[in-house]
Amino acid sequence: MKIKKYFTTNHIIEGLGLAILLSAFIYIEHFSLLSGYAQVIFNTITITYGIYRVIIAKKYLSTLLAKLLDIYANVKNSTPKIIPISA
Repeated sequence: MKIKKYFTTNHIIEGLGLAILLSAFIYIEHFSLLSGYAQVIFNTITITYGIYRVIIAKKYLSTLLAKLLDIYANVKNSTPKIIPISA
């Protein structure tokens, strides 16, 4: 089974971007890059957009998981191939 069939580079980049987006407010606060209302507004926007992207990703992941479980069920129910070992 090839993983290219289920994931693309675009999906991996989107996941990385989502991880950065959801952790941005932690780093902004730790390094004190923003302060006051700018920090509150930035945190609100990044967290809201990050949660929105997670909800969208969940729809895709549920579809992918259903496909993978279907493939697993088909492989589990199939008869195994016996390959003779030559000495």
